[in-house]
Amino acid sequence: MRSLALGLGLLATLSMSAVAQQAPSAVSHEALLGAALTPALGSAVSWTIDETTTGGDVNWVSPTSVDPNAFAYESVVTIEMVEVTATVIIPITVDVTDEIPPEQLVVAANFAGPAPLALLDFDVIVPEPPEPTAVAGTFSFGLDASGKGYFNLVDVTLGSTVVDTPFGTVTAPITALRIVASVTLQPVSWLDLGLGLAGSAELPPVLDGFGELAAGAPVGLTLSNALPGAQSFVVFGTSNLSLAFKQGTLVPSPDFISNAPPVNAGGGWTLPATWPAGVPAGFEIFFQTWIADPAAPAGFSASNGLVGEAS
Repeated sequence: MRSLALGLGLLATLSMSAVAQQAPSAVSHEALLGAALTPALGSAVSWTIDETTTGGDVNWVSPTSVDPNAFAYESVVTIEMVEVTATVIIPITVDVTDEIPPEQLVVAANFAGPAPLALLDFDVIVPEPPEPTAVAGTFSFGLDASGKGYFNLVDVTLGSTVVDTPFGTVTAPITALRIVASVTLQPVSWLDLGLGLAGSAELPPVLDGFGELAAGAPVGLTLSNALPGAQSFVVFGTSNLSLAFKQGTLVPSPDFISNAPPVNAGGGWTLPATWPAGVPAGFEIFFQTWIADPAAPAGFSASNGLVGEAS
Protein backbone atom coordinates (compact mmCIF):
# COMPACT_ATOMS: atom_id res chain seq x y z
CA MET A 1 0.00 0.00 0.00
CA ARG A 2 1.47 3.36 -1.02
CA SER A 3 1.23 6.24 1.43
CA LEU A 4 -0.09 9.67 0.50
CA ALA A 5 3.39 11.13 1.08
CA LEU A 6 4.87 8.67 -1.41
CA GLY A 7 2.07 9.47 -3.84
CA LEU A 8 2.89 13.17 -3.62
CA GLY A 9 6.52 12.47 -4.40
CA LEU A 10 5.64 10.32 -7.38
CA LEU A 11 3.26 12.89 -8.75
CA ALA A 12 5.95 15.54 -8.48
CA THR A 13 8.34 13.59 -10.71
CA LEU A 14 5.99 12.05 -13.27
CA SER A 15 5.28 13.91 -16.48
CA MET A 16 1.67 14.48 -17.48
CA SER A 17 1.92 11.88 -20.24
CA ALA A 18 3.27 9.27 -17.88
CA VAL A 19 0.56 9.97 -15.32
CA ALA A 20 -2.12 9.63 -17.99
CA GLN A 21 -0.96 6.05 -18.64
CA GLN A 22 -0.84 5.07 -14.97
CA ALA A 23 -3.64 3.05 -13.36
CA PRO A 24 -5.21 4.52 -10.19
CA SER A 25 -3.51 3.26 -7.01
CA ALA A 26 -4.99 2.66 -3.58
CA VAL A 27 -2.97 4.28 -0.78
CA SER A 28 -3.11 4.31 3.02
CA HIS A 29 -3.17 7.30 5.36
CA GLU A 30 -0.53 6.24 7.90
CA ALA A 31 2.01 8.79 6.65
CA LEU A 32 -0.50 11.56 7.21
CA LEU A 33 -0.26 11.35 11.00
CA GLY A 34 1.92 13.40 13.31
CA ALA A 35 2.63 16.66 11.44
CA ALA A 36 1.28 20.08 12.45
CA LEU A 37 -0.54 22.50 10.23
CA THR A 38 1.09 25.87 9.49
CA PRO A 39 -0.20 29.20 8.22
CA ALA A 40 -0.76 29.54 4.49
CA LEU A 41 1.59 31.11 1.96
CA GLY A 42 2.48 34.79 2.13
CA SER A 43 1.86 37.63 4.52
CA ALA A 44 -1.66 38.69 5.42
CA VAL A 45 -2.62 42.34 5.26
CA SER A 46 -5.35 44.13 7.20
CA TRP A 47 -7.00 47.36 6.17
CA THR A 48 -9.59 49.63 7.78
CA ILE A 49 -12.03 51.56 5.63
CA ASP A 50 -13.82 54.60 7.10
CA GLU A 51 -15.56 56.64 4.43
CA THR A 52 -18.39 59.20 4.41
CA THR A 53 -20.46 60.33 1.43
CA THR A 54 -23.15 62.97 1.02
CA GLY A 55 -24.38 61.26 -2.14
CA GLY A 56 -21.27 61.09 -4.30
CA ASP A 57 -19.27 58.01 -5.21
CA VAL A 58 -16.75 56.59 -2.72
CA ASN A 59 -13.41 55.42 -4.15
CA TRP A 60 -10.94 54.15 -1.54
CA VAL A 61 -7.45 52.71 -2.16
CA SER A 62 -5.48 50.84 0.50
CA PRO A 63 -2.28 52.37 1.92
CA THR A 64 -0.38 49.06 1.59
CA SER A 65 -0.36 46.18 -0.86
CA VAL A 66 -0.44 42.38 -0.91
CA ASP A 67 1.56 40.15 -3.25
CA PRO A 68 -0.14 40.70 -6.63
CA ASN A 69 1.25 37.45 -8.09
CA ALA A 70 -0.23 35.01 -5.56
CA PHE A 71 -1.83 31.80 -6.81
CA ALA A 72 -4.94 32.47 -4.72
CA TYR A 73 -6.26 34.67 -1.91
CA GLU A 74 -8.53 34.27 1.09
CA SER A 75 -10.40 37.41 2.07
CA VAL A 76 -12.71 38.46 4.88
CA VAL A 77 -14.59 41.73 4.48
CA THR A 78 -16.54 42.83 7.56
CA ILE A 79 -18.93 45.77 7.61
CA GLU A 80 -18.36 47.08 11.14
CA MET A 81 -20.80 50.00 11.11
CA VAL A 82 -23.14 51.88 8.82
CA GLU A 83 -24.36 55.26 10.04
CA VAL A 84 -26.69 57.74 8.40
CA THR A 85 -27.07 61.40 9.23
CA ALA A 86 -30.60 62.75 9.01
CA THR A 87 -31.39 66.42 9.33
CA VAL A 88 -34.29 67.51 11.52
CA ILE A 89 -33.45 71.14 12.23
CA ILE A 90 -30.08 69.78 13.41
CA PRO A 91 -28.18 66.70 12.14
CA ILE A 92 -28.99 63.44 13.94
CA THR A 93 -26.81 60.33 13.50
CA VAL A 94 -28.51 56.91 13.36
CA ASP A 95 -26.73 53.52 13.35
CA VAL A 96 -28.47 51.32 10.75
CA THR A 97 -25.99 48.41 10.77
CA ASP A 98 -28.59 45.98 12.13
CA GLU A 99 -30.82 46.65 9.10
CA ILE A 100 -28.28 45.16 6.70
CA PRO A 101 -28.81 41.45 5.88
CA PRO A 102 -26.36 39.38 7.99
CA GLU A 103 -24.91 37.64 4.93
CA GLN A 104 -23.73 41.04 3.67
CA LEU A 105 -22.07 42.08 6.94
CA VAL A 106 -19.32 39.44 6.83
CA VAL A 107 -18.22 38.02 3.49
CA ALA A 108 -15.43 35.42 3.41
CA ALA A 109 -14.19 33.97 0.16
CA ASN A 110 -11.35 32.17 -1.63
CA PHE A 111 -10.34 33.60 -5.02
CA ALA A 112 -7.91 32.71 -7.79
CA GLY A 113 -4.99 35.06 -8.41
CA PRO A 114 -3.07 36.85 -9.68
CA ALA A 115 -4.16 40.49 -9.42
CA PRO A 116 -5.89 42.50 -10.74
CA LEU A 117 -9.19 40.94 -9.78
CA ALA A 118 -12.62 41.80 -8.41
CA LEU A 119 -13.34 40.03 -5.12
CA LEU A 120 -16.81 41.34 -4.27
CA ASP A 121 -19.49 43.17 -6.23
CA PHE A 122 -23.09 43.44 -5.05
CA ASP A 123 -25.94 45.87 -4.51
CA VAL A 124 -26.86 47.10 -1.04
CA ILE A 125 -30.38 48.32 -0.26
CA VAL A 126 -31.35 49.33 3.30
CA PRO A 127 -33.96 48.46 4.35
CA GLU A 128 -34.92 45.67 1.97
CA PRO A 129 -37.90 46.26 -0.36
CA PRO A 130 -40.80 46.86 -0.18
CA GLU A 131 -39.85 49.28 2.61
CA PRO A 132 -38.92 52.80 1.42
CA THR A 133 -35.20 53.01 0.65
CA ALA A 134 -33.02 54.77 3.19
CA VAL A 135 -29.65 53.98 1.60
CA ALA A 136 -28.67 52.14 -1.57
CA GLY A 137 -25.61 51.71 -3.74
CA THR A 138 -23.35 49.24 -5.52
CA PHE A 139 -20.51 47.93 -3.36
CA SER A 140 -17.30 46.52 -4.88
CA PHE A 141 -13.96 45.42 -3.50
CA GLY A 142 -10.90 44.01 -5.22
CA LEU A 143 -7.19 44.26 -5.99
CA ASP A 144 -5.51 46.42 -8.59
CA ALA A 145 -2.50 45.25 -10.62
CA SER A 146 -0.07 46.42 -7.93
CA GLY A 147 -1.79 44.44 -5.15
CA LYS A 148 -3.45 47.43 -3.51
CA GLY A 149 -7.02 47.00 -2.35
CA TYR A 150 -9.84 49.17 -3.59
CA PHE A 151 -13.31 49.82 -2.20
CA ASN A 152 -15.94 51.54 -4.31
CA LEU A 153 -19.49 52.57 -3.49
CA VAL A 154 -21.22 54.00 -6.56
CA ASP A 155 -24.74 54.93 -7.63
CA VAL A 156 -25.40 56.09 -4.09
CA THR A 157 -29.00 56.84 -3.14
CA LEU A 158 -29.79 58.69 0.09
CA GLY A 159 -33.46 58.50 0.95
CA SER A 160 -35.08 59.08 4.32
CA THR A 161 -35.29 57.43 7.71
CA VAL A 162 -37.44 57.59 10.83
CA VAL A 163 -35.77 59.27 13.81
CA ASP A 164 -36.82 59.99 17.36
CA THR A 165 -36.70 63.65 18.38
CA PRO A 166 -37.80 65.60 21.47
CA PHE A 167 -40.87 66.49 19.40
CA GLY A 168 -41.75 62.86 18.57
CA THR A 169 -40.97 60.46 15.74
CA VAL A 170 -40.46 62.07 12.36
CA THR A 171 -39.32 61.05 8.88
CA ALA A 172 -36.24 63.00 7.91
CA PRO A 173 -34.08 63.16 4.76
CA ILE A 174 -30.68 61.47 4.95
CA THR A 175 -27.86 63.86 4.16
CA ALA A 176 -24.80 61.67 4.77
CA LEU A 177 -23.72 58.02 4.91
CA ARG A 178 -20.70 56.64 6.79
CA ILE A 179 -19.32 53.13 6.29
CA VAL A 180 -16.68 51.53 8.52
CA ALA A 181 -15.30 48.19 7.35
CA SER A 182 -12.31 45.94 7.97
CA VAL A 183 -10.54 43.79 5.41
CA THR A 184 -8.14 40.88 5.90
CA LEU A 185 -6.45 39.43 2.83
CA GLN A 186 -4.11 36.42 2.76
CA PRO A 187 -2.20 34.96 -0.20
CA VAL A 188 -2.63 31.17 -0.11
CA SER A 189 -1.48 28.05 -1.93
CA TRP A 190 -4.98 26.58 -2.23
CA LEU A 191 -8.05 27.28 -4.37
CA ASP A 192 -11.58 25.91 -3.87
CA LEU A 193 -12.96 24.61 -7.19
CA GLY A 194 -16.49 23.87 -5.98
CA LEU A 195 -18.48 21.00 -7.59
CA GLY A 196 -19.34 19.20 -4.34
CA LEU A 197 -22.25 16.75 -3.99
CA ALA A 198 -24.54 16.84 -0.94
CA GLY A 199 -25.62 13.75 0.96
CA SER A 200 -27.09 13.58 4.47
CA ALA A 201 -26.41 17.26 5.08
CA GLU A 202 -28.14 20.04 3.18
CA LEU A 203 -24.81 21.31 1.82
CA PRO A 204 -21.90 19.26 0.38
CA PRO A 205 -18.90 18.25 2.50
CA VAL A 206 -16.13 20.86 2.56
CA LEU A 207 -12.47 20.10 1.85
CA ASP A 208 -9.88 22.73 2.84
CA GLY A 209 -6.13 22.82 2.40
CA PHE A 210 -3.57 24.37 4.75
CA GLY A 211 0.12 25.20 4.66
CA GLU A 212 2.57 26.37 2.04
CA LEU A 213 3.43 23.78 -0.61
CA ALA A 214 7.20 24.13 -0.19
CA ALA A 215 9.84 21.42 0.33
CA GLY A 216 9.69 19.96 3.82
CA ALA A 217 6.79 22.15 4.90
CA PRO A 218 3.89 20.69 6.90
CA VAL A 219 0.69 20.82 4.89
CA GLY A 220 -2.72 19.32 5.40
CA LEU A 221 -6.29 18.66 4.38
CA THR A 222 -9.37 19.08 6.56
CA LEU A 223 -12.82 17.70 5.88
CA SER A 224 -16.02 19.06 7.41
CA ASN A 225 -19.79 18.75 7.02
CA ALA A 226 -19.60 15.04 6.16
CA LEU A 227 -21.69 12.14 7.51
CA PRO A 228 -20.29 11.14 10.96
CA GLY A 229 -18.90 7.60 11.05
CA ALA A 230 -18.81 7.22 7.27
CA GLN A 231 -15.89 5.81 5.29
CA SER A 232 -14.11 8.41 3.18
CA PHE A 233 -11.56 8.43 0.37
CA VAL A 234 -9.20 11.12 -0.91
CA VAL A 235 -8.76 11.21 -4.67
CA PHE A 236 -5.84 13.24 -6.01
CA GLY A 237 -4.01 13.78 -9.27
CA THR A 238 -2.17 16.18 -11.52
CA SER A 239 -5.04 17.50 -13.60
CA ASN A 240 -8.61 18.78 -13.37
CA LEU A 241 -10.75 16.02 -14.88
CA SER A 242 -14.23 17.28 -13.86
CA LEU A 243 -15.89 14.08 -15.07
CA ALA A 244 -19.52 13.14 -14.34
CA PHE A 245 -19.42 10.40 -11.68
CA LYS A 246 -21.97 8.97 -9.20
CA GLN A 247 -24.39 11.77 -10.18
CA GLY A 248 -21.76 14.26 -9.09
CA THR A 249 -18.43 15.48 -10.50
CA LEU A 250 -15.07 13.77 -10.07
CA VAL A 251 -12.75 16.77 -10.10
CA PRO A 252 -9.18 15.38 -9.94
CA SER A 253 -7.71 12.89 -12.34
CA PRO A 254 -7.76 9.73 -10.14
CA ASP A 255 -3.99 9.15 -10.25
CA PHE A 256 -4.06 8.12 -6.59
CA ILE A 257 -6.84 7.11 -4.19
CA SER A 258 -6.20 7.23 -0.45
CA ASN A 259 -8.24 5.47 2.24
CA ALA A 260 -8.91 8.26 4.71
CA PRO A 261 -9.98 7.71 8.34
CA PRO A 262 -13.69 7.31 9.06
CA VAL A 263 -15.43 10.66 9.49
CA ASN A 264 -15.41 11.66 13.15
CA ALA A 265 -18.44 12.58 15.27
CA GLY A 266 -18.04 16.22 14.28
CA GLY A 267 -18.40 15.41 10.61
CA GLY A 268 -14.78 15.64 9.54
CA TRP A 269 -11.10 14.82 9.97
CA THR A 270 -7.67 16.41 9.62
CA LEU A 271 -4.94 14.77 7.53
CA PRO A 272 -1.48 16.38 7.92
CA ALA A 273 1.50 15.51 5.71
CA THR A 274 4.88 16.91 4.63
CA TRP A 275 5.32 18.43 1.18
CA PRO A 276 8.09 16.52 -0.67
CA ALA A 277 11.31 18.03 -2.01
CA GLY A 278 11.93 18.38 -5.72
CA VAL A 279 8.54 19.74 -6.70
CA PRO A 280 8.93 22.62 -9.16
CA ALA A 281 7.27 25.95 -8.41
CA GLY A 282 3.94 26.22 -10.17
CA PHE A 283 3.24 22.47 -10.02
CA GLU A 284 -0.47 21.91 -9.32
CA ILE A 285 -2.15 19.00 -7.54
CA PHE A 286 -5.91 18.45 -7.33
CA PHE A 287 -7.80 16.85 -4.42
CA GLN A 288 -11.35 15.74 -3.63
CA THR A 289 -12.94 13.60 -0.92
CA TRP A 290 -15.70 11.07 -1.56
CA ILE A 291 -17.78 9.81 1.38
CA ALA A 292 -20.02 6.76 1.61
CA ASP A 293 -23.44 8.27 2.31
CA PRO A 294 -26.74 6.44 1.76
CA ALA A 295 -28.62 9.74 1.49
CA ALA A 296 -26.54 10.84 -1.52
CA PRO A 297 -27.97 10.27 -5.03
CA ALA A 298 -25.74 7.26 -5.80
CA GLY A 299 -24.57 6.33 -2.30
CA PHE A 300 -21.63 8.76 -2.17
CA SER A 301 -21.39 12.42 -1.29
CA ALA A 302 -18.40 14.46 -2.48
CA SER A 303 -16.51 17.47 -1.26
CA ASN A 304 -15.56 20.42 -3.39
CA GLY A 305 -12.55 20.01 -5.61
CA LEU A 306 -9.37 21.63 -4.31
CA VAL A 307 -6.15 22.58 -6.08
CA GLY A 308 -2.84 23.46 -4.50
CA GLU A 309 0.13 25.11 -6.21
CA ALA A 310 3.74 24.46 -5.21
CA SER A 311 5.95 27.43 -4.41
